[in-house]
Amino acid sequence: MSDLFREKRWTKYLPDGFILQVYLKTDRAQIVSFSVALIKDRECVTRYDNAHGFAHRDIIGQKAARTLRKDTFDRLTLNEVFNYAIKDISENYAKYDEEYRQN
Repeated sequence: MSDLFREKRWTKYLPDGFILQVYLKTDRAQIVSFSVALIKDRECVTRYDNAHGFAHRDIIGQKAARTLRKDTFDRLTLNEVFNYAIKDISENYAKYDEEYRQN
């Protein structure tokens, strides 16, 4: 592992008991990996990350107890997806929670 790798984790508290958990790993200021997860009542409602070799959002169903699908972001850089993920979840957490609970 390079000495230039940097890892950061932080939590952003949203209204109504929602939590945004963020993980970011960079190498020379370039994103190597990330995860931006929406948490409610200790359950992951939705998550953006670049696991499996591509940037995507996991659409999770509570009743199904699994990932229902992955929305991909092929035309964006990791940096763009990371920043979009934070903004998107911060603005749409209630909608994502409703979708999660219905599925």
